[in-house]
Amino acid sequence: MIRSRYTFQVALLGLLLSMLLITSQAPASNASSSTLRKTCPGNTGHVAGTDGIYTLKAKAVSCNRAHKIVHKYHARESESGNTKQRAYGFKCEGHLTGGYEGLIVKCKRGHRRVSWTAYISY
Repeated sequence: MIRSRYTFQVALLGLLLSMLLITSQAPASNASSSTLRKTCPGNTGHVAGTDGIYTLKAKAVSCNRAHKIVHKYHARESESGNTKQRAYGFKCEGHLTGGYEGLIVKCKRGHRRVSWTAYISY
């Protein structure tokens, strides 16, 4: 009786330890830190064809890369006048708003996203 009780306790302890090991290796959340949506600083330098950028958001893209996408998009948009542009492999599309903001732009490349609002003087 003592031996079977000891065997049961050892088996139970082994099961608990293996469950603890499995759960400690699982990620804390479904999204890694690189895929989280972040808000980047908007007005950093002059952007061609705009009076400024605000509400710059990036998902799975660094803020530095997001700023480069903004500059490339507006450089091409101001040359051609077309609000559908490609910038660093991202497909971008801008929509004019009725308010002071001017232009809302959303870009995507696979699961990566960049979006911003630009002040445009009419």
